[in-house]
Amino acid sequence: MRGPVCPRCPHHGPVTLADVAPTVMRALGAPMTNVDGIDLSPVLSNPQSAIRNLQSRELYAESFAPLVEFGWAPLRAVRSGSWKLIAAPKPELFDVDKDPASRRMCWPRSRRTRAGSKRAFPATRPSR
Repeated sequence: MRGPVCPRCPHHGPVTLADVAPTVMRALGAPMTNVDGIDLSPVLSNPQSAIRNLQSRELYAESFAPLVEFGWAPLRAVRSGSWKLIAAPKPELFDVDKDPASRRMCWPRSRRTRAGSKRAFPATRPSR
């Protein structure tokens, strides 16, 4: 990322599009409150110290475009630590620390991660 706030700030922690508005508004001098995203200014000014706070975030995403446009199932996802769960008719679970491109499914391998993902999405069941 480059810009007037941060000439060069590489960052690899979990962020979301909801973080853009609070960050930009803070840079413009008008901080936002009571919004879903967070101000990433501390990460831009000191990436090493602020990254630890971002690693503990849980992020949620959803898209109803498949449902609205095609009559398919909506998609939901949760990112927690190194785990990324995509709740779809056939759930997908990835360890993004070991597999950043999300190419190797982890769902059937770990009983502990299956239990945690079922708590996050109780109606989601793995396909057989």
